[in-house]
Amino acid sequence: MDDSSEIIQSRKNKVIAWIKDPYTLTFITILILGIVIRLYYFSLTKSQPLWWDEADYMAYAKNLAGFPVEWSVSSQHNTLFYYIVALLFKFALSEVAIKFILEILPSILIIAIVYFISVEAYKDKKIALISAFLMATLWSILFNSMRFHLGIPALFFGLLAILVFWQGYEKKKLIFGKIKSHWAIPLVAVLSVLSYGFRRGYFVFGFFFIIYMLLTRKFTHLVKDKYNWIALAVSIPLILFLEFFAFLAPITKVAAKYTSGETPFNLLPFDVFSAFFQNTSNALASPLLYLFWLGALALLANIFISLGHIRKSQNSKVRSDLFFILTIAITLSYFLFYQQAQGDFGEPRWYFPLLMGSFICISRSTTIIANFFKKYHKYIPIIIIVVLVGYGGYYQIQHADPIIKSKVSSFTGVKEAGLFIQSNSNPSDSALGYPTPVLAYYSERNVEDPEWIFEKRFSEVSLEEFTQAMKDNPEIRYLVIYIFEPALPPWMVQLNYFQNSQNGQTIIGSIEVPFMDTQLDLINQQQTVKETMEIDGITFRLASTHQDTFIYEISR
Repeated sequence: MDDSSEIIQSRKNKVIAWIKDPYTLTFITILILGIVIRLYYFSLTKSQPLWWDEADYMAYAKNLAGFPVEWSVSSQHNTLFYYIVALLFKFALSEVAIKFILEILPSILIIAIVYFISVEAYKDKKIALISAFLMATLWSILFNSMRFHLGIPALFFGLLAILVFWQGYEKKKLIFGKIKSHWAIPLVAVLSVLSYGFRRGYFVFGFFFIIYMLLTRKFTHLVKDKYNWIALAVSIPLILFLEFFAFLAPITKVAAKYTSGETPFNLLPFDVFSAFFQNTSNALASPLLYLFWLGALALLANIFISLGHIRKSQNSKVRSDLFFILTIAITLSYFLFYQQAQGDFGEPRWYFPLLMGSFICISRSTTIIANFFKKYHKYIPIIIIVVLVGYGGYYQIQHADPIIKSKVSSFTGVKEAGLFIQSNSNPSDSALGYPTPVLAYYSERNVEDPEWIFEKRFSEVSLEEFTQAMKDNPEIRYLVIYIFEPALPPWMVQLNYFQNSQNGQTIIGSIEVPFMDTQLDLINQQQTVKETMEIDGITFRLASTHQDTFIYEISR
């Protein structure tokens, strides 16, 4: 047998041994579970209508790709995402294929990344399995994976940076089995910038590494390491390129939209842990939430005991605990002291950078409890882990299921309205209505936001002002009225609510389109629909109706 055959056989033996390992088999099972869950929901949501933010990115991507869509993304939505989507559109990929590539695949891969991060950071593979299971089943990850949201691809690059950091910088191993460990920090810098490039708020990933390195290494050693300077030399030009060439608005302008000097300091960001881990059907039965807080205390206690000795400590567990506590503390600090909450903590996806640390807290507390009972019987720890974490995963999926399914049909009428306009208009025609980016994406026509024309809130515009604007803008051919849009003026649409005396539920009793003398009585199943109305020389003709949506053709 020659050397090459021996090498191949050796690799085969290693793979077989790895697969036969019970921890590996469990990990593969968790990964398959995560894949099945994601593919199931993807089959339901792959063609669901886009929401406002999604359509903002996607309509601009169509614009960049050369589609007849006159749309420029909102100033606060600065990301590499729409450039990647535009490139995929150029390769003639469909919306469904793009969602699979940019959302579903990263959502699957982060399960494996979380597992391998945990394996590198801790010797106990049970921590890795629990963390991977949590990533496979967390409701917020599942929900956002089904949407064109930035959190999943940005989180993918951020977690990949953490994996590279632990493999190369902390453990001095070959990165991905190929790249020499001294290139870890330059690679971490590039991946962190990519995470920032997809979602600006994820700049915190970079601070995870910087602060951890300052706490665990001597500053003089950091300065003398040429690879740190290489990382700096690579990351600064990349950040400048993003800020000055890729992004449409400077970060100072975007940050100003989310900050308020008048907002008093509050602890609302801590509510995100309940949002992630609480059992919504029975708050008391929320083992993941309790395990998180127990784990956070355990990590803090371990760090506190080692204060003053962390740099010299040979205990890799305390360094791991420090790093993951930092991921939570730094992310929370941003929302506590800068982007301060107003009324609530915001959206869970904003806090995805702290998920890895949160999973470690849950995993550490679970294994501490399980190991305590190990002396009574060797199977008790397994039972404890399966019961506590398994039930947690179950209620995560139970929470995700109705949220994902109930949103599948939202904006269906707006989507159909956009497609109707695309099929019944010329490229030079325009439309007016809300939600503007959704209409622009599906119609592939110029769609005007009413506030752009009137330069004030549309709800304050009178019918006389509106008809005059239609005279002054003859290119506007269609008016789209989505009945649940709160910005519409009262002369355009009114919803009249009715309280059911039997069950006390409040429902929509009737829908009125006053300027068209149209009324739909949903209680008595009666309707008065006027097909055509002339107002001050402008004729409005009912062209089509779709779910919750009216389309009027305007002629002059």
